[in-house]
Amino acid sequence: MAKNYNSPPDRTRVERKSETTGRMRIVRENPLGLILCGVAVGLVAGAIAPVTDMERQKLRPVRDEFVEHAQQAVSDVMDHTQRVMEETVAAATDSATKHGKELAGELQEEFGMDQDAGAASKAKTIT
Repeated sequence: MAKNYNSPPDRTRVERKSETTGRMRIVRENPLGLILCGVAVGLVAGAIAPVTDMERQKLRPVRDEFVEHAQQAVSDVMDHTQRVMEETVAAATDSATKHGKELAGELQEEFGMDQDAGAASKAKTIT
């Protein structure tokens, strides 16, 4: 049989073996990628397949338990956040009061008057 040199070359056994060896090398070098790919295919297949009554019946207790734990976790986080906010507001209020008193004291010292003298001078200015 005469070989037609104008047609695309036939894939030789060596080329096919080289390609197969390359795929096997990828599998050996990256088994985690292969596992993740398998999981992804399984998830897609599971998402496409309709849910059966048996699955609903078997998974309902698991779902209910999960929802209960999630609600408890949210409640715990909300309680913790509330406590932290209350402590933060209390600390900020105490700090503002302390610094306000310190500033008032510094101003009184700088202007050389005490509170009674300041009140008396204000009363004189008003009248």
